[in-house]
Amino acid sequence: MVNNPAELQALYEQFNERYFRRRLPRYRVRVSDSAPAHGECRPKSHLILLRPMEPELQRQVLLHEMCHIGTSGHGPRFKAKLQAVADQGEPYARRELEAIRAAPPWNLEMANLRTKLDEIAYLFPRWGFNQLLKWAAMTLGISPSEVREKVPWLKASWRTARREAAEDKHVQPR
Repeated sequence: MVNNPAELQALYEQFNERYFRRRLPRYRVRVSDSAPAHGECRPKSHLILLRPMEPELQRQVLLHEMCHIGTSGHGPRFKAKLQAVADQGEPYARRELEAIRAAPPWNLEMANLRTKLDEIAYLFPRWGFNQLLKWAAMTLGISPSEVREKVPWLKASWRTARREAAEDKHVQPR
């Protein structure tokens, strides 16, 4: 695992030159246990956070987060950047593109998410919305802030699922 900030910064600069022709703005790269999922790109503060992990996975996540610079989510602009990296011989980028293309469409993911809410509310009655938000972000492969933006119905649906789970538990015999 690369924890040395200077090494991570050097890797960012190397990738920026090799895959992005130095077109990406300067970002700081840091390792943090509080980073959601494997990593997060924070455009407002020009910061990429990576969780502690094996060096090869850290390298892949850094490339992934670099593809998020100037884009939101895993839409066409993100895929175009990832495709450009893959076209330059990066095997990880090709594998990730294949995985993204094989993923179910967004509306099916949202239907699955809504169905899972009931199960999660029943199994984890003490979870607050922030815990659900982190789980949803990890499940969808986007940041918690993107979940808030792209799934505006989540908070209200979570309240309903929790209320119904609590009511079901009161009705069931002990």
